[in-house]
Amino acid sequence: MIRVTSTAWLGLSAALIALVLTLGVEDARAQVPTAGTFASTPVYSASGQASAVFRGGTIDQLEAAARGANAGGLWAQSSNGAFQLLIVDGPAFLRAPFTAQFPTGFSTSTAVTLVVAKAAVPPGGEPRAIALRSLGGKTWSQPTEMGAYPQSAGDGTTFVLEQAGTVWAVPNGTATTILDLRDRVALSSEEGLLSMALDPGFATNRHVWVYYSAASPRRSVLARFTRNANELTINRDSALVVLEVPQPFSNHNGGAIRFGPDGMLYLGLGDGGSGGDPNGNGQNLGTLLGKIIRIDVRAASAAQPYLVPGDNPFVGTAGARGEIYAYGFRNPWRMAFDPASGALWAGDVGQGAAEEIDLVQRGGNYGWNITEGDRCYRPSSGCSRAGLMAPVAAYDHSNGRCSVTGGFVYRGTLVPEIAGAYVYADYCSGEVWAIRADAPGTPVTIATGAKQITSFGIDANGELYVLSQGQPIRQIVRP
Repeated sequence: MIRVTSTAWLGLSAALIALVLTLGVEDARAQVPTAGTFASTPVYSASGQASAVFRGGTIDQLEAAARGANAGGLWAQSSNGAFQLLIVDGPAFLRAPFTAQFPTGFSTSTAVTLVVAKAAVPPGGEPRAIALRSLGGKTWSQPTEMGAYPQSAGDGTTFVLEQAGTVWAVPNGTATTILDLRDRVALSSEEGLLSMALDPGFATNRHVWVYYSAASPRRSVLARFTRNANELTINRDSALVVLEVPQPFSNHNGGAIRFGPDGMLYLGLGDGGSGGDPNGNGQNLGTLLGKIIRIDVRAASAAQPYLVPGDNPFVGTAGARGEIYAYGFRNPWRMAFDPASGALWAGDVGQGAAEEIDLVQRGGNYGWNITEGDRCYRPSSGCSRAGLMAPVAAYDHSNGRCSVTGGFVYRGTLVPEIAGAYVYADYCSGEVWAIRADAPGTPVTIATGAKQITSFGIDANGELYVLSQGQPIRQIVRP
């Protein structure tokens, strides 16, 4: 569960719109009682639990209440990460997106209480130390991604990617191969099967999106696959290749697929590789390399793989690719949206001196190869930073540090020590840091010694996991 902020209302609004469409009624709002007030105010317990009750009211009134409630949250979150509303007075029913139905006899005269319990520590506290608990079972060779992979609401199954080209499902702790792309994936130190994301409509269309490296010619591939009906396995023959980006070198492939609160697909691409960005891709708006792109794949087909959203920042700019959302990245290795605020966080791997964490904004220029982290790169001093976005956090390569691994903003419930914090790590040193998402300040070291962290994973409840080469997956827990 996550704490609601004013910007988090956008997620609820989208869920309600989807719900109205799914119900197929002419006016779902008319079926909600017309008078609404808060019956209680949020009260936090020592563990960070909080709840509030909204009695009656139209959806419009609920929206207004949501915008004004900054002290306790305004909606519950289902186990698969979708928003849900729980009605407990009158004809009780669970109104879950994509599956809800109004009960017989429900009308505007029905007395309704909307329970809007949330679990989170209020913002303001600095992150504190955590522990890592091994899940045991399979030892992963080169894991690159982990996420929820539900068969039904409340299912705790996850998926895990291995860089060599296999996708695994982990129901009840037992790992099973569900997609094998090793014959299509080119593997090197930075090439391979790098990311996977479930489509926003996965519960009904069963679509999954993957990003991988391919050879002859060397390129990065974004493709859509479909999970087999009533099975965990993914149909490898269902591939729809949506985008292929030529790669001049084998390194700096970036590679995180994320769907934003707007339903668009975001993909991080490295600068093309070698060292120092020899082709100047980071600052070149005419190439997708060194960029985070944003595309519309909701109606993807062989004839029209994707659309360029008309509100992308460089649509209509001469010489610029319309797909670009932000630019000036060297190798954005892992990025993620904060489910509460909608903010996009990214870890960008540095050249040889500095690593950085960025809050990605529409149209932002993040500096590479003019800057590296918080310092000049070309020229090595006195560079112009005009128009460049400064990183939220940066660190040097002292103490054996070498490469940042971006993570997630923690909005789970089990580890209040890092509630509302963005968590990331260094691959070589094994240090894990957290920085407050609401008011980024100085990062706090929350763990050490967990070397070769390649990625972070997140489950359906927002709980965080650490993925390391040659290790079992480890869950972040209370110390």
